[in-house]
Amino acid sequence: MVYMKASGREKEDFLKVITDDNPSDHIFVKDFVKTIEIGAYQSERGCKQKVQFDVTLDIEPNPQFSEDNLEKILSYELIVDAINKELESQRFNLLEPLAEKIAERCLEPDEARRVTVEIQKLERISGRLGVRMVREKLKSENVDQPQYCVLKKNLANLIVVHISSLAINSEKIYQWLDKFHELPQPILIFIDRLFEVPKLNIRETVSKRIDMLLLDQNAWFFSDYDHRLCTVSNLTELVVSVRNNKVSVCCPSNFIINSSSSIPDYQNSTLTLAKFLAHEFGADRIVSITDKEEFTKNSAGKLGKKFENYSIEDWPEM
Repeated sequence: MVYMKASGREKEDFLKVITDDNPSDHIFVKDFVKTIEIGAYQSERGCKQKVQFDVTLDIEPNPQFSEDNLEKILSYELIVDAINKELESQRFNLLEPLAEKIAERCLEPDEARRVTVEIQKLERISGRLGVRMVREKLKSENVDQPQYCVLKKNLANLIVVHISSLAINSEKIYQWLDKFHELPQPILIFIDRLFEVPKLNIRETVSKRIDMLLLDQNAWFFSDYDHRLCTVSNLTELVVSVRNNKVSVCCPSNFIINSSSSIPDYQNSTLTLAKFLAHEFGADRIVSITDKEEFTKNSAGKLGKKFENYSIEDWPEM
C-alpha cells in the first residue's frame, strides 16, 4: 500500500467531497505557469513575471463519461481557454479581478457548479504570494436581482467625480488629480466626451454600442494623464479599487449593458450617467468639475442632496 502525504487544504477539500450530500465531479488544471505582465506597482510595469494558475471546476456528474467520447464531456480545455482569453483581453493590475473573470468564464456551462481559482506570483518574494477564490453559480432565484445589490455595501464611501471635457483641457486638472490621491476615500472618475460618435449610416443599436465603446476609449485616454490612475470596467474591479482606496477612471459600457434599471439619456452629457451610476453604487458623494461658464450655469439649477459642483479654477477643501 502506498501512502501519499496531503496538505491541510487538500484534506479539507477531500472531506468536503466525501461528506457532500450533493456530490459532483471535478476537472482541474494545476501548476499552469504563464509569464505575463501584471501588477499595480511601478516595479511591475514594463516587465514580465511568472504566475501560476490552479483551477478546479466542480461539475454535475455525467453518466456519459463511460462512453469515452470527448464530445459528451466538459473538457479541462475550458479552464485553459478561460485563463488564456482573460490574459489576452487586457493587462491586469491586481490578481483579484483576473481570478474573478476566470471564475465567471468557468461557470458559464450549464454543468458547472462551483469553481476554485488560485493565482500565485512566483517571483515577487522568496516564497509565493497570491489569491484563492471560490465562486458558486447563482441560484435561479437570485439571477434577476440587480447586480449592484450584492456588493453595494462595499461602495458606500465611494466619491464619484465627473469631469467635463472643457475642464479636462485645463492645466489645473493635474492639481485636482494630486488632490484626489491625497484623499482618504476612493474616487471613481467619469469623463465627459472627448471623441464624438462618427456619423455613419448604421442601425441605432450599433450606433449606441459604438458610442459606449467611445466612452471607454475616453476613459483609457484620460488614464494616461496620471500613471497612478487605473481603469475599472466591471463591478468586481470597482470593489477591488474601492477596498484599496484607489483613484480610478470608469469605462462605463459594461455597467450600462448589465444594469437592470432604465439608463437615462446621456447623449448631451455623461454627467447624467455619472449621477445614475453613483446612485446605483450607493456612492457617498457626487462631484462635478467644470469650467467657469459651465459652473455658473450649473449653479443656477437645483442640486441633489449629495451633489457638489466646482469650477476647475476653484480649490475646495474636499
